[in-house]
Amino acid sequence: MNNFKAKKFFRKLVKTLSCFTVLITLLVILVVLRLYVVSKNDDVNPQFTNGNLEVHMIDVGQGDSFVLLQNDKVMLIDAGTMYNPDVANKALKELGVQKIDYVILTHFHQDHASGLFSVLLDYKVDHVYITNMSKHNPFKMDLTYYVINAMLKVANYFDGNQMLEYAKYEDGSFKTFEFSDSSVEFLAPIDDEYDDINNYSLVAKITYGDVKILFTGDIEKEAEKQLIESGVDLSADIYKAAHHGSLTSNTEEFLEKINPSAVLISSDNGNHNSYGHPVASFMEYLQENKIRVYRTDESGSVKIIIDGKSFLSDTSRDDYKSGKEIMEEEQSN
Repeated sequence: MNNFKAKKFFRKLVKTLSCFTVLITLLVILVVLRLYVVSKNDDVNPQFTNGNLEVHMIDVGQGDSFVLLQNDKVMLIDAGTMYNPDVANKALKELGVQKIDYVILTHFHQDHASGLFSVLLDYKVDHVYITNMSKHNPFKMDLTYYVINAMLKVANYFDGNQMLEYAKYEDGSFKTFEFSDSSVEFLAPIDDEYDDINNYSLVAKITYGDVKILFTGDIEKEAEKQLIESGVDLSADIYKAAHHGSLTSNTEEFLEKINPSAVLISSDNGNHNSYGHPVASFMEYLQENKIRVYRTDESGSVKIIIDGKSFLSDTSRDDYKSGKEIMEEEQSN
């Protein structure tokens, strides 16, 4: 009797696994076909701006996604989280984007990379810059890395292997490129191998006229120290807070080298933000130094307009409360 039950159980298990395998195979085929179709798109973008550089910080919850527009060009820096996978895609549609000229994927954590799944299925992308993690332990990678990396390689193949690039040349020097009337310079990662995936984050400085913006992904204290010691010019008018304003990032020495006028903080709000980002010590530093703060947990998506000499925002500056304070206020109401 027990043998009969065991055989029956294993037959059901094999049948279930077979069905699951078929479904996964069909999904993969559909994704590949869609990537092929998208690669043949010849859509043209409208004129978004008349010279100004627009920076849209998209409210993707506990993650990062930024859309940059200048003239008829589009750049996407990260694409948001698996818990809100379509938000970046919807933002692109609302902005009237037809194709994407550049994607900078700072690193492969799900809160920065997951939304790229949806984006790649809808938009032809000319260039994608990624961080080289070939020396990282593959067993420490999460599913996001394998899925997004595979999609990028397939899309790159359909594009004649012209789309996908590392931010470093083989000799270790960093690449630069022109984005419409702006310039983009990669500054990190400095090493080729780290224990923490966050430190593999691409760091990019974007300059339009006299205004500079520093995007830092999720770099932590180790990578910040390396950047300081490298002697590279870190000064920027606008600073994208590293790792959502985490305690493990944004050291005082690093902030002093940047000396920003404004800081962009992308994080979730209240009870949805169990990490307490941004932390109190970081916000206190910003308040003491009278640095303007724009944050998605209070204002939602934020637009910054840069004319090459100065910048302004479509939202009023936010306060200096920590993520933990906002969570406690929400719980008390």
